[in-house]
Amino acid sequence: MEEAMVCAALTALTNGLQYTAKEALEVVPNEAGLYAVHGDLLAVEELAVGAVGHPLYVGKAELSLVGRDLRTHFATGKTGSSTLRRTLSALLREPLELRAVPRNLARPDGSAN
Repeated sequence: MEEAMVCAALTALTNGLQYTAKEALEVVPNEAGLYAVHGDLLAVEELAVGAVGHPLYVGKAELSLVGRDLRTHFATGKTGSSTLRRTLSALLREPLELRAVPRNLARPDGSAN
């Protein structure tokens, strides 16, 4: 039973319905769930990871897909709270000459996440 659930989840995350962030605001339920972020050919080439048709990132929203997926990951000013945005930033660090900034300046050693 558990293996079947994992297979179903992987299939849905890879081959399920896909929406732009704007479209998703209208159709994604405000409840817990799994989500995947996909990229087009340009995104896959620029990030040098994955393949078209496969998720670039998979995550879990424990409370709300809308809150976690759409508002945290794609809202302005929330880079430090978004594992997706931090992951993409790390992949683009060299080509874009990005510089890491601690999320918590009072505890820059990383102990505050």
